Amino acid sequence: MPEDTRIAHLHERGRKREAQMVTKEVPRTVVGNGSSAAAGVDGRLVVNPHVQIVRCSDDEVLVKHGTRSLFSEAINDGSRAGILGRLLDRLRRPGTLGDLVDDGTLTAAEAESSTDAVDYLKQRKVLIPVPLTSARAYVDTFLGDQRQLDNAVVGLVGAGVLARRVARGVAAVHPSQLHVLTDGEAVEPHDLVADDGRRNGTKRAPKGVHLHDAAASDETALREIFDLAGYVVVALDRFSPTALHAANAVALATRTPWSAVFFDGSEAVIGPVHVPGETACYFEFEIQHEASLTLKGEYMLYKESLMAGGPARGAPLAPHLDVAAGFAATSALEFILSGTSFGVGRALRINFETGSIDYQDVLRFPRCPACQNLRPPYRHLFL
Repeated sequence: MPEDTRIAHLHERGRKREAQMVTKEVPRTVVGNGSSAAAGVDGRLVVNPHVQIVRCSDDEVLVKHGTRSLFSEAINDGSRAGILGRLLDRLRRPGTLGDLVDDGTLTAAEAESSTDAVDYLKQRKVLIPVPLTSARAYVDTFLGDQRQLDNAVVGLVGAGVLARRVARGVAAVHPSQLHVLTDGEAVEPHDLVADDGRRNGTKRAPKGVHLHDAAASDETALREIFDLAGYVVVALDRFSPTALHAANAVALATRTPWSAVFFDGSEAVIGPVHVPGETACYFEFEIQHEASLTLKGEYMLYKESLMAGGPARGAPLAPHLDVAAGFAATSALEFILSGTSFGVGRALRINFETGSIDYQDVLRFPRCPACQNLRPPYRHLFL
């Protein structure tokens, strides 16, 4: 399959998922006769906290996430039963259909005929189960089925100030396991808990967080992380060609998708997402980056100095770290949940000195010395 076709296929997955969200109007009747869900709704429901419900009438509502969001939908009850608006108004507070009958919002007959409506509103993510956290509700509404996170194993290489922010972003949605390669940093599991995991000023150890004490360039430790995880994020406080190439070699050997986020001076580089055998590997990304530079000699001296090792430099500013970590965690979660991401086939470069944001598209080489073994051999032109 040609390179542009592979990347287009990955992006097409995302476009199909986005297209499913966009429904300007639903002409169908959402209030039925109750025949499809006679058993009612299990558990309490509440209006999704991430959407705005605009009640146009008792029979029509507008559901929006934001001014320019893809999530925008008009829902109307063609039977004009006058139930839809009352139902959603009441479910701004958690409740069941039985609760709505008890407090007089609906009659028993209206509640029985509303089960189809409730099922439809759940399907459209307008109503969510009460036990669902706010973070999981966002994931389920905009990124993919949040239940996939119950079995998701995420790897993280690095435990510096940037990696800790990435870890908190991922941990906020509670994946099954998070394996962290500490890269010599003194870190405890509770340091990786998201803000909503702290209670009464105390720190509690998160479930499923496992620390692995080794350097980011240790290929044996990297192999363990990449074998365990379904997706890996390499988060470095500063550019390290040695660590990134080591991660690339292990990813190609294990066929594990991964991405990097690091700071090169005041520039944050997020991505690209590397899918071994389908997209460009890190070697191809770095070669194309070097080809775009004007002062290549200076860059090569700078790169050699970094590879030789030097005195530790100051960490990037906290606001810069938050921005880079947010993009990296979002890209990782998108890929884990949907198989695609805005980082597939491109890197995001944020220069905080100039306030500029650039996208670097990455193509595959006809014969990459690092990943050519994962590609089918070239056939003779006339065979």
